[in-house]
Amino acid sequence: MNLKAYAKSIFVMGIIISFLSFFFDWYSFQGKDLEGELVLSWNLHLLIGWTTPFSPDAWFNEVFKPSGEQIPPVIAIIYILISIIVVYSVIFADLENSESLQKNKKYSYFHIFQLLLSCFYICIVPIYYWIFQEYFFPYVIFVDFELEVRFIYSIGIGYLLQCISFIAIFPYSIHYYYTTTHFENRAITKDLALQDIINQSQELIDFDKLIAEENLRLQLEDEKKQSNEQSDEQFNQIYHQFVKTREIK
Repeated sequence: MNLKAYAKSIFVMGIIISFLSFFFDWYSFQGKDLEGELVLSWNLHLLIGWTTPFSPDAWFNEVFKPSGEQIPPVIAIIYILISIIVVYSVIFADLENSESLQKNKKYSYFHIFQLLLSCFYICIVPIYYWIFQEYFFPYVIFVDFELEVRFIYSIGIGYLLQCISFIAIFPYSIHYYYTTTHFENRAITKDLALQDIINQSQELIDFDKLIAEENLRLQLEDEKKQSNEQSDEQFNQIYHQFVKTREIK
């Protein structure tokens, strides 16, 4: 397996891991008494929100039910749809086998948008939805001796999978975007390459123009030759006349 195939495999695995992350809990808020018994538990699922294994009759658990702003599940749905598109672009619209990279340029924007959404889940969600709502990040144990409860705040498997996914998909997504936006691929055959060379070096020949230029050159040479002969003849006449004049004297 060459480097490109290896990078694609890692990218596809990263997309799969990212997809699976939405089916696990992203955050966990639990409470245990001093004996270790679970007395409250809330788990954040991006698609359905906060869930708990306790019934609504468990008043202590209901008192600590998270009431802050929830992450819109539509963002997760959009992310999953974009993930399907980018996987298609890598498998069925391969850069190396494409006749023109410009045809795949539209897919490069989905790659970048997916990276931005992934950054949103990795960076913005912990800050805005957890830390601002006083849910400690990434892992904190707090003991309340008055309630005799040990509170446990921790990120879930879903968040960890999303971080791993981002590391896996980032290199090839950037490569895909850079390649499709900065280079143009062209299928070059032997005949096409030869035709390009001929087109670049071939110059249209105007035979009438060449004949006229040659006739003009010959005419100018004849006129110059005749002019030189006339000049020599005039010089000889003047010279002979001068000699005769000297002889008479």
